[in-house]
This record gives sequence, C-alpha cells and structure tokens, in this order.
Amino acid sequence: MKVYKKTFDFYVTDAEVDNYVHTILQSPEVDPEDEIDVSLDRDDYNTYLTLKVFDRQLH
Repeated sequence: MKVYKKTFDFYVTDAEVDNYVHTILQSPEVDPEDEIDVSLDRDDYNTYLTLKVFDRQLH
C-alpha cells in the first residue's frame, strides 16, 4: 500500500484537489487497476488529503 498525504490551505478549490489526485493516479508507480481510497478532512485553517493506493495481489 502506498499512502500520499498533502495539506492544502483552507481556500483550496475542489478542482485543485482533483487535479492533485489525478496527477498521482497518472504517475507510473500507480497501476490503473489498483484500488484507491481518498479521504478529505477540513478544519478552520487547512484541508487535508489522504490518498491510499492498495496494490493488486495476484493469487
């Protein structure tokens, strides 16, 4: 499993967060068939993004 974490300022737009996630998913170390989990939390000052990429397991 690979975990990517990023802290944005409170005024980040959804388009900027979406762009960041797509950049990671387009990278060569992420297989398009891997499962992902995206978590977005906000407080009064920041927006926190956690992206988990679960590697496929061959049986």
